[in-house]
Amino acid sequence: MRKAICITFPRSGHHLLLRGLFTILPEHLVYSEGYKSQHNIKNCECVNFQKEHDLDLDHEIDEQYGYIIQSRNPTDAIRSWYRQAVQYEELETPWEEFEKQKREYHQKWINKWIMGRPKDSLVLTYGELTDNKQAAVMRVANYLLKDTCTSYADKMPELTRWAIGENFYNKP
Repeated sequence: MRKAICITFPRSGHHLLLRGLFTILPEHLVYSEGYKSQHNIKNCECVNFQKEHDLDLDHEIDEQYGYIIQSRNPTDAIRSWYRQAVQYEELETPWEEFEKQKREYHQKWINKWIMGRPKDSLVLTYGELTDNKQAAVMRVANYLLKDTCTSYADKMPELTRWAIGENFYNKP
């Protein structure tokens, strides 16, 4: 499996994607939230899939890794981000100021990660992911498994149950 960094605009469905990938690639995916962990793709040989937001826009593109770039409509992403910040971070910034700052960040993020994306990258939108979870997860899995003999065909029933909302961990 190729090593890949998932650059995601905040609130773009990364954990939804991750649940789908763990459904079909549980024995292959070694995950790290690089910005939260000392164990990241660059200093831990076992990590092969890492999440980054690039909040400071200082993440340097490294061509030895594949990139999955997750984005979302800025209005929806920023609203969701604000609700999360208010709920978990005791945010005191007024909505108008927060929204202005995050829209400016979003434009810079889009310029860097969508307009200037790495050659070896896959772009996944929140809409693609929520409209057809199964197809989106399979597209990302195929990207991650490119040039390998690894198959996830035996996991398709679990992926289907996950995609339609059935909790396959609690099978009768």
